Order: sequence, then structure tokens, then C-alpha cells
Amino acid sequence: MAQTLSQRIAATVSRLLAESGRPQTALAAYLGVSQSMIPRRLKGQYIFPLNELEAIAAFFGVTVAELISGQATTTKNDTEDVVA
Repeated sequence: MAQTLSQRIAATVSRLLAESGRPQTALAAYLGVSQSMIPRRLKGQYIFPLNELEAIAAFFGVTVAELISGQATTTKNDTEDVVA
């Protein structure tokens, strides 16, 4: 069964967090959401709102298209300039 768009985005965000070594709390602070929302979104309990995709992409230094396609990759060095 194919992943839904929401599942693909959640999987990509989860992978990017792991690749970059950045904590979920940093992403939550950058997005201005509660820390408890990130794990819920990564588990599929809530979706990442469309209006946050640009900010999430900027946080990881990727494009929105890369984020949506699941093709985004980053390294720890790529995200050091992002201020939470």
C-alpha cells in the first residue's frame, strides 16, 4: 500500500531530524508550536499543516518540493545556520 502524502511528509521530517541530529524540540520552537505536537505529527496523529511546509523546509535547508517528494536529504552541517 502506498504512503499518503501526509505519511510521506512525516517520514521525511523524521528522517531529516535523524540525519541532521537536531531535536524535535528545536523544530517545535522554530515552528512556534508546542513540543508535544511534533511527535504526534510524526506518528500520524496530526498532519503537518500546509502553511508550515515552507518553514519546515527552511529549517532543514531543503525545498518544499523535496520535502513533499520524500527526496530531501540534509547533513548536520546544512542546518547549523538555522536559528530556533
